[in-house]
Amino acid sequence: MSKSKGNVIDPLELLKRYPSDLLRTYFVAKINFLQDGVCDEDLLKDFYQVFLVNNLSNLVSRVIKMLELYQEGIILPLEKGLKNEKLEEYKKK
Repeated sequence: MSKSKGNVIDPLELLKRYPSDLLRTYFVAKINFLQDGVCDEDLLKDFYQVFLVNNLSNLVSRVIKMLELYQEGIILPLEKGLKNEKLEEYKKK
């Protein structure tokens, strides 16, 4: 990016079009802060579609299927302080 080339991305304009969590996640996942990074709106859209929508929705889908298979679709609440019999049994192993 260079002001003289006119290819600077205004972060405030990006924030008007995209949620701040998306931008933070993109920068953490895709930009190495020790080197020059590449950021443009097309890469941001691709990241949103491929990583966040596809991968995370697949994860949620798998978790729901496992809950249905092993917990009859019920998410059991943990007691205060994460005291749960199954968790305690696992810790002992």
